[in-house]
Amino acid sequence: RPGMDKTQAEKYLASRTMKLAGKVQADLQAAIDNVLDNAIKYDKTLKATIKALEEDTVIDSLLPRIDAAGRAVNVPARLENIARTNISDAFNQGRQALFGAPELKGFVVAYEYSAILDDRTSEICEHLHGKILKDFGEYTPPNHYQCRSVLVPVTVVDEWDGKESAKPTMTPNKGFY
Repeated sequence: RPGMDKTQAEKYLASRTMKLAGKVQADLQAAIDNVLDNAIKYDKTLKATIKALEEDTVIDSLLPRIDAAGRAVNVPARLENIARTNISDAFNQGRQALFGAPELKGFVVAYEYSAILDDRTSEICEHLHGKILKDFGEYTPPNHYQCRSVLVPVTVVDEWDGKESAKPTMTPNKGFY
């Protein structure tokens, strides 16, 4: 722009760059959401979902190939992590919506945290496994990347004494609450 000094030009470009970055981020998020929605809707395999993330989005090109320590990044594993974690989240959200449906009002009285217990179980999932609460709130799975846990409904026909477990003392991983 005529008459614009260097400081004004830098502010203008920074503002313009932020708007462009926001648009790119929104477009990428929409493309990823579309791939994951289709994976769930059409019951696609994990392999097909990862392939779609590679082919139908630009995420593959945005993932770093080298980490801060100079080590090679396993990009296919990162894509698998994105697919697994987000599909798990959608699965758990769908279950919660079903269990909280108005036609089931009063039937589901609480939830039991169910983790797969093996050598890959995270500390937080091991801590939460078996706890029964009316509302897990921030502890609703997934609680970390590659989380395999679910909330199992406790119903009026189940043998539950009505006493909730002690409130969790651990914090979910950042980005999961």
